[in-house]
Amino acid sequence: MLIQMVAPLDGESGRFSGLAAMLKTLRLEHPKCYGQFIEMDDMAGDKLAYRLHNESRNPEEPMIRYRHDERFIAGWSELGISQEELHISWKEHGVYLLTGGAGSLGLIFAEEMVSQVRQITLILTGRSQLTLHQQGQIAELRNSGARVSYEQVDVSDKESVNRLIQSVVAQYGSLNGILHGAGVCRDSFLMKKTREELHSVLDPKVNGLVHLDQATRGIRLDFFYLFSSIAGSLGNPGQADYAAANAFMDSFASYRNGLVMKKERYGQTISVNWPLWQEGGMQMDESVRRQRMEQAGMAMLRTDKGIRALYQIASAGVDQAMVMEGNTAQLRAAVCSDRRPAIDVKSGGDLLHSSASEMPDDAFFLHLTQQISSGELSEEQLAEILKVSSMRG
Repeated sequence: MLIQMVAPLDGESGRFSGLAAMLKTLRLEHPKCYGQFIEMDDMAGDKLAYRLHNESRNPEEPMIRYRHDERFIAGWSELGISQEELHISWKEHGVYLLTGGAGSLGLIFAEEMVSQVRQITLILTGRSQLTLHQQGQIAELRNSGARVSYEQVDVSDKESVNRLIQSVVAQYGSLNGILHGAGVCRDSFLMKKTREELHSVLDPKVNGLVHLDQATRGIRLDFFYLFSSIAGSLGNPGQADYAAANAFMDSFASYRNGLVMKKERYGQTISVNWPLWQEGGMQMDESVRRQRMEQAGMAMLRTDKGIRALYQIASAGVDQAMVMEGNTAQLRAAVCSDRRPAIDVKSGGDLLHSSASEMPDDAFFLHLTQQISSGELSEEQLAEILKVSSMRG
C-alpha cells in the first residue's frame, strides 16, 4: 500500500512536515506500507496527476519537493567542523530558559552552562513538582553561584507561557536564550494509538514551541535551541507521534530563521536531532540498544560528546543537524547514502538534492496525461513509455 500526502510549498508548509516522519514510522512498523510526503509549488490538476503517478514508481523515496518544475529529494550530508570551531552561546549575566529543564538532559545542560559562566540565571520549567533528587541537583547549581529557579509550567498552555515570559522579563530585565527540551513519549504502534496519546505527545513539542515563539517574538534572543530527536528524521517503531512532533520542530527552525531574516524575530534557531544519551533523555531496553548497534552501528551518546556537538552545531550556521555516535562507516552508509545524495549543509541551502536530470520534463508528462484523458493512450502503452523513459533517465 502506498500513501501519498501532498502539501503546498509555501512559507508555512512546514506545519505539515511532521506527517512525513509519521509515514516513515508507519513503514518501519508495517514493511508493506509505503509513504510519501510531497511538497509542490504548483498543484494544477494535470501536473498533480502525473507527478503523483510518477512518484508511485519510486515508493521508497519518502520526501519529495517540486519547486519551479524541478524535483528535489531529501538527504543528509556530513557536517565537517574543525575542533577549533566552537561557539559558546551562554554569556556572563545571561538569562536563559530551559523547558523540560528538570529532566536528566535539561540538568546536564544546566550544569554545563553553570560550569562555563558563573554569573548566569537559569529558569527551569516542567509540568511536575520536583523530586527530592531534582531539588538536590538544583541546590548544587545554586551553590556554584548561579541564580536558578524552577517554574511548574505546562508549555502547551498558551496563557501559562505568556505569563512565564512576562514574569521572567519583569524580574530579570531580559531573556537571552531558550533551550526547548520539553517532551514525553507514549509508545505504541500507530494503528493502536488513541487521540489522547497523540495529543499528549504532540502538545509540548508542537504547541509548546509555537507558544514560546509567539510569546518571545519581540524579545532580542541570542538563540532558540530546539531539542529534537533522530526519530523525527528517520522514524522509529512505536513513536509515530513522537517522530511527527520532532519533525515539526526541525521544520520550524527553518521557518523561524526566515522570520529572523525579515526582522520579525531575533536569535539563531537550531533544531538538534539527538540520539539516545547514556546519561540523559529518553532511555531504551538493553536488548534494543544492542540491536541498534548491530544493525546501524549507533551507540548511545556520551555526555561530553553531546555537549561538544551542540557547540559545534552552533558554530556551523545551520537550521538543523543530526548527532550520532558509533561506528562511523556504518552510520555514513545508513544516513549519507549514495542513493540519496545531498548538498553540503555548510552552504546554508536546503538539505535537498536536485534530481531533475533523472526525470523527464513536465511537458512530456503533461502530454501523456492529455493523451490518457482523451483515450489516445492505454494504460499498457503508458507503462511501456514510462519504462523506456526511466531507462533513458
